[in-house]
Amino acid sequence: MFRVGVDLGGTNIVAAVVDDSYHIVSKISSRTRPGRDAESICGDIGADVAAAVRSAGLTPQEISGFGIGSCGMVNAAEGVLIRASNLDFTQVPLRQILYEKTGYWFQCENDANAAAWGEYIAGAGRGTNSFMELTLGTGIGGSLIVNGMIYEGAGYEGGEFGHTVIVQDGEPCPCGRRGCLEAYASASALIRDARRAMALRPDSRLWKLCGRDPAHMDAKMVFDARSAGDAAAEEVIQRYLVSLGTGIANFIRMLQPEVLCIGGGISNQGQPLIDEIEQIMAEREFNGNRDRITILRIAELGEDAGVIGAAFLHRSRNSNVSRF
Repeated sequence: MFRVGVDLGGTNIVAAVVDDSYHIVSKISSRTRPGRDAESICGDIGADVAAAVRSAGLTPQEISGFGIGSCGMVNAAEGVLIRASNLDFTQVPLRQILYEKTGYWFQCENDANAAAWGEYIAGAGRGTNSFMELTLGTGIGGSLIVNGMIYEGAGYEGGEFGHTVIVQDGEPCPCGRRGCLEAYASASALIRDARRAMALRPDSRLWKLCGRDPAHMDAKMVFDARSAGDAAAEEVIQRYLVSLGTGIANFIRMLQPEVLCIGGGISNQGQPLIDEIEQIMAEREFNGNRDRITILRIAELGEDAGVIGAAFLHRSRNSNVSRF
């Protein structure tokens, strides 16, 4: 059997046909083009879904179900996109509009939850009962899954781990608070701190890597500069890892999931990133009970986690109930 998963983001729409072994058979993407109404965007989703099914050499009758992970706050039970600031959507009946445009009934979920669900069933979290993912990108996304249920919270904003405070009155965060983990351990925070270090260290290799234009700096350049022996980059990354380790230690102490998975662009550093975080946590005695320690892993599915998870949202125990 085959299922369709859709990832609706502020930049791109991705639709994929996925088989029962979680392999992607076909995948179609298009630009979201924010600023349009929900009916127009859902029409594009329908077109992409149809194209993905055709590309897989299948007919609609051979598709057993549909799911979508959307940016923003989603009421999964009712299929309503409560708020998506990057699409300028408020209280959009996503499931209903998609049904009107396609004739298919979609399971709906927040995109971070859908991606974590993908990792839970087919990636770094498979075989666990409790699983948490942190996505380190422009911001920090998060999701918690316990006993086959996605934790959504009473107001559908559960899992906002990036907006837990690690420094009182610290760096400003896009959420409006100060000192959030996102303000210290996101890719954006790493880039900000690298630019500050460059301003103080005109001899830093960071200047060469970004073409002497700090606006072109990205997170990979900071790690590359450190690998080349740059002292400024080393200092920036060490501070970054301490902040990230502090946040992870807090989550482990509060929740102690079997596996905590790190995804997003920063996770491209692979196992060495995990090793460094574990070393920092060990040095600061962050790990707690060593006999039942949470395992840290790198996400396995990459950018495909969202569509794989969306395709199999029906397997979540809270797919047909209001919330955890």
